[in-house]
This record gives sequence, structure tokens and C-alpha cells, in this order.
Amino acid sequence: MKEFPSSIYRIQLSRHFTIEQATKLLPYLNALGIDGVYCSPYFAANSDHGYDITDPRKLNPHVASATHFRAFCKKLHSLGMYHLMDLVPNHMAVKGANPWMVDIMKRGLKSRYAHFFDIDWKGGEGRLLLPLLGETFERACKEKHLVFVKRQGKLWVKYFDDYFPTREGSKTLEEQHYRLEHWLEASENINYRRFFNINELIGVRIEDPKVLKEHHSLVFELLKNGTVDGLRIDHPDGLYDPRTYFERLRKKHKGMIVVEKILEGEEELPLDWDVDGTVGYEFLSKMTGLFVDPKGEKALTNLYQSFSGEVRPFEEILFEKKKFYILTEMAADVKSLSERLFRALGKNRADLTQGDLMYGLLELLAAFPVYRTYITPKAVRVSPRDRNILEKAFREARIWGKEVPSAVYDLLERVFFLRIKSPSLRDFILRFQQLSAPIMAKGLEDITFYNYNRLLALNEVGGSPELFGTSVEDFHDFLSRKRKKWPGGLLPASTHDTKRSEEARLQLALLSEMPEEWAETVRRLSSIAKKHKTKGMPEANGEYLLYQTLLAVWPEKPSLDRLWTAYEKSIKEARFKTSWRHPNSRYEAAAKSFLSALLKDQTFIQTFELFQQKIERKGMLNALSATVLRLGAPGPVDIYQGTESWRFNLVDPDNRRPVDFASLQKLLTRVEKEPQLDDLSELKLYLHALLLNYRLAYKPLFLEGKYTPIPVQDPRVMAYRRSYRNQECIFIASRFFTRNSWRGEVKVGAGHFQDLLTGTIHHPKAGKLRLTALFSQLPFAVLFK
Repeated sequence: MKEFPSSIYRIQLSRHFTIEQATKLLPYLNALGIDGVYCSPYFAANSDHGYDITDPRKLNPHVASATHFRAFCKKLHSLGMYHLMDLVPNHMAVKGANPWMVDIMKRGLKSRYAHFFDIDWKGGEGRLLLPLLGETFERACKEKHLVFVKRQGKLWVKYFDDYFPTREGSKTLEEQHYRLEHWLEASENINYRRFFNINELIGVRIEDPKVLKEHHSLVFELLKNGTVDGLRIDHPDGLYDPRTYFERLRKKHKGMIVVEKILEGEEELPLDWDVDGTVGYEFLSKMTGLFVDPKGEKALTNLYQSFSGEVRPFEEILFEKKKFYILTEMAADVKSLSERLFRALGKNRADLTQGDLMYGLLELLAAFPVYRTYITPKAVRVSPRDRNILEKAFREARIWGKEVPSAVYDLLERVFFLRIKSPSLRDFILRFQQLSAPIMAKGLEDITFYNYNRLLALNEVGGSPELFGTSVEDFHDFLSRKRKKWPGGLLPASTHDTKRSEEARLQLALLSEMPEEWAETVRRLSSIAKKHKTKGMPEANGEYLLYQTLLAVWPEKPSLDRLWTAYEKSIKEARFKTSWRHPNSRYEAAAKSFLSALLKDQTFIQTFELFQQKIERKGMLNALSATVLRLGAPGPVDIYQGTESWRFNLVDPDNRRPVDFASLQKLLTRVEKEPQLDDLSELKLYLHALLLNYRLAYKPLFLEGKYTPIPVQDPRVMAYRRSYRNQECIFIASRFFTRNSWRGEVKVGAGHFQDLLTGTIHHPKAGKLRLTALFSQLPFAVLFK
């Protein structure tokens, strides 16, 4: 079997926490039981997060100088730890010290890099359209914000802190190989593929073998010399042909490859991808759902609808928000796509206009049920997986987009089901697939997730607010299939991209267990808070989101600044009364004033805490149960920095706050010597240290061993057995802590078992243990013979 780490730890690098400091952290991680590490991207980039790479052939000197990088890798491997690299093949930075883009701006189509990026040179009439200005081009010139300057003896165009190279011999802006425009123009006028709607990030043509060779030259070198052991592939859904990319990658690297593929609902990773699994958002979603009580769905739905006034079904809201996003921020991309389709159809277009095709594509993109399909350049027929997706998309588009003539959908179906053979039409399909992914990502995760606020625990990357809970049987089935098909797929609880950390989500999951009491609390809070609104702002839906946000992170008593940063992002992403593109200062001021006033209102806080204190401990027990279940599951466990202990994180930048590693190291030393099982503040770190080291000591058991569900009489309890040769371990954990004590027994088999967590030895009767005895100290157990 291929070698995988037992666990992997994610470190966020920045100018304030460089790879030199990460090196000093490795002994702590080693003591914790971690045997693999991956950092945020450390190639040359404009930003600390590292995903806006300027040169993939160089390290970022601000976070990982060559000397410190070598020291990090040497220390890592001396400790026997696995080095996973976060690789970004889809896009690069437009601005900054990107030598390829600089050369393109200087030489235009004559640059050897002109076709390294997804640029439609015809659409720009031979020029690159760059919507990067904070004002119109005319105003920038008039106000002399856009000027020529000399740098190192050469002429550059300067716009505040940004510099753009010039065409040799040119003296005016109109002579350049590019045209700078207002950033808002991108929605209607842009001629390069972006990462989502971010103008500063340009799509890379990694499908071109020449581009792949040069872009990955340093990566391949680090893999070849053993500096890097495995790869995490960022946003594979942006690629023109993911399958071929992975085939080429596999020829250079036989080790671990995991992909940041977001799976919707019951969607599965394509079996023809030569990878080892995903980064695990589908696992994270299933785990959260395990602690959501389906019995509370109706009451919470009634509460949400009556309080917010939002009564439409989720799918209708999603369709509307995706369509809104396309029209306001991706219209130029859809227009460009329709132009390609119109040209490629030729005589097959019948009497349909380009406008007809554009509106048909708009409705189809809005109705698409997943990120994308994976029709390849050489496919003879559509796979069963993709056929099901396309059939559903067309079915929904015909329902929601009735104003589009049926003939348009008929023709589009002929194209997508490969009934018309044409290389240019195939190219159109592959480009459509690249576009449907960001539209789903932004429309669902960054707009609808902030508009449909029934239960925010479910509004998470890889999840769906309409899927209310995960059954024990479904969870078992998921893990069994994962072990067989994708053994290297990661098992995360929180990541740098999650909207809320696991402990924050599982605080909110408690609302599904006590919806009536929560409803009464909301009514009281709203009555108290009414006087703090400004002309009815924020609206009820935004108010309800705020109450859940407070509940999710209240155990840390967050500051106003932390809460406002997250709340401001929520209301702007919702695009209801304000947005990033068109900020509404009056609404935002009212929302911030409302939040600030609530935090100062003692009557509000007392009423809020009366409910919050009832769920805090139970929510923490939820998170501890989830920890136990995750640390026994098949595959490498993924620990996001700091979340081995309590981190009630909100959406970034909150989840990228510095971690106090010095305090964690001291706490680890203490809990290893004198664990306090009744102190929940220390118990999460203790569980991680104990079980991660156990996984490491019995690595084949957890990475290769069988996974066998164990039926339990009490439906609140989940149990499974891991076995490998003569090794065996049983994981048992409870949930739904608002109910009475456990009932019944769990069948563990003959013999004597010791609980790894408490040290208690259990003697089953007829192979069974009573749950009340098993959970006498903790509501979860790890048993071994």
C-alpha cells in the first residue's frame, strides 16, 4: 500500500510567522503525535496567504528564504515527518513581480509567455484588458493618478503603489499592449480567465505541456530530490482538463496527491483521477451533520421563516443568487463563452442568435447542481456521472428559465451530450466546465450561505443547508467507501477556508435539539434589541445570522472588532443591502451600531447568556465526541493550526489569527503528566495528543485496517471497530447531550478491554457493555484489548 502520514498539520505562513518559526514548532508537533506537515504556499507571491503566486520557480523570501526552507525540510525529515506541499496550478498574480506577466505587458503577443495564460487576445483586439484601477481610466489620467515614471532607467506606468512595464519605444498609454480600466468594468469587459471574480488573479494554461514544465519546474525538482513527499492540489476544478493534468503529475510523482475538490451532496470524486482522495470537506460536512438532530428541522424551519420572512425553498434561493452573481460579476465571462459557442456552431445554430445562446447558458449555469462536469478533450461519449448531472441541470434550467426558448435548450443538449462533433465545440464545453465551478462556489458558499440562515452549522464548505443531519448509517457507509476508494483522503475538522471552526459549528448544532427554547430566546432577544436598530436596519434575516454568530463563538468572549469583521463580511457577501462592489455605508454603520449596542446592553447579554450557558458545555462535548470519532477514522487526520485545542473561529481573517504555540506547548507538557479528565478546557488537547500518538504507534491499523460498524441500542451513540491482523480498537462516542442518560448496551465482543482515555478496564458480559458504565467518566471511549 502507498505510504501516507497518519496525521498532517497545517501551518499558515506569513511575514509574522515564517518558515524559520515553523521549524522551531516541529518538536512540539512531533510530541503531539503529528507525522506530516504542510504549509500555506511558499512560492514567491504578493500576499501573505501565498495563493497569488508571482513566480512558481522561486521561494517567497518574506516567508521562506532558501536557507530557512532547507533547514525546515532537514528538521522535518530528521523527525521522520512527511512534507506535503500546497500547490496552486490554476492561477497566478496579474500584478507585482510576475516576470511572465511583465514580459507580456512589454511585448504583447510577441512574448513567449503570451499563451501561458488564458487570455482571449481576439476579444481584446490584441491588447490585454486589465480592470485594476479604483476609478475610471479617464479620471485616473485627469487626476494624474496614472502617470509615467522612470525606474532603474526604464519607463513604467505608475498607479499609486502599482507599477506596469511599458512597450519599448512607446510614449502614451494608448500604445501599450494592455489597457487599464476601472475594476468594476470586469463584469462586462475582460478578456482573461480569472480565479473566481478576482481581477488580480489570472488563469494559467497548465493544460499546455510547455507551461506545465516551466510552471512546475521547482516543484518537480523538490519531489525528485525528496525534499517534498506529497502534494495538495488547490482548486482542481479551475483546470481545463483535470484528468490529464493528474496523469502528467503522476508520471513525475508516485506519492501522495490529494485535491481540494468540493463534492456536493452525494457526488463522488471521479474514479479516473489518479489521486489519493480529497482534502476532506465532504467528511467535515458528514461529521457536522452527525450532531444535527433531524427531529428539530421542522421547528427550526418554522422559526426561521416566521422571524426572517424568508419562506422560499433553498433551491430557489440558490438559483436566484447564482443568477444574480453571474449577471453582476461574471456577465463578461458568459458573453465571451456564448461568442465562442456561436462561432463554433456555424450552420448548426439554425435561427438562434448569440443572445439566445447567452441567455440559455446563463440559465444552465445557474441551474447547475454541482461545481462541474469532467468531459475530456478526447471523450467519445458523456460518462454516466456527467450525464446525470447534465440531465438534472437541463431539467432545472427549463423549469426556472422558462423565458428561454425551448429550441435553445434543445441545441445546448445536442452540444453537451456530444451529438455534434466539432473540436471547437469540445473546446467550448471544457471552458464552460471551468466557468461553472466558480459560479457554484461563489453563488453557493459566498452568497447563499449568508442569505439562507436557518442553521448556520450547516452553512459550510462542502455542505448544504438543506441537508439537515447525517444518520449513523450514512456516516458508517461514507467511511467504509472512503477507506476502500480513497484511503489517502484527509480527515479535517477545520481549515483555513471554513466559515466556522468545528467547535463553533457544533455549538450551533445544539439548536436542532432545543428549537422551541431557542425560538423563545430569539423572540426575547429581538424584543430587547429592537430599540438599537436604525430605521429597521439590520433586517430580520441579518439579525438572526448575528445571534447565531454570537452563540457560535461566545465561549471565547470575542471582542467587538472580531465580531464586526466577521459580521461585516457576512452582510457584504450576502449582497442584500450592501456588498464589496457597492458598499452601503449607511447600512453598514447601522449594522455595526446595532452590534456594538447589543454588546453593551446588559439586559440583552443576560438574556442571551441564560440560553448560551445551557449549551456551551454540551457543544464542547459535541466537539470532543467528533474528535474521538475523527481520530479513529480511516485516512490521514488533518489538523489546522491551533485546533488541537479550543479555537472558536469565524470566517477568515478570523480563522487565520496567530496561534499562541508557547502556551500550547506548556499545556501539552502538563496534560501529558497530569491529565484532568473533568476539565474540558484541557481535554481537547489531551485527546489529540493521546490518540494521535496512538495512531502513530499503530499506523497500519488506522491507514490500512478494516472499518466495521458496530450497532448500538441507543441511537444517540455511534461505534466502530478498527482491526488489522491481531490489532483491534473500538471507538464509541455519544451525541445529542440535551437528552437523558444513555440506555442499552454495545456489543464489543469477548475479552477484557481497557479504555485508552480513562485507563478503566471493562469486563463485558456476553460480549456486551452497558453504556451507563462505559460512559461513567466521559461520554466517549476508545477500547483496546
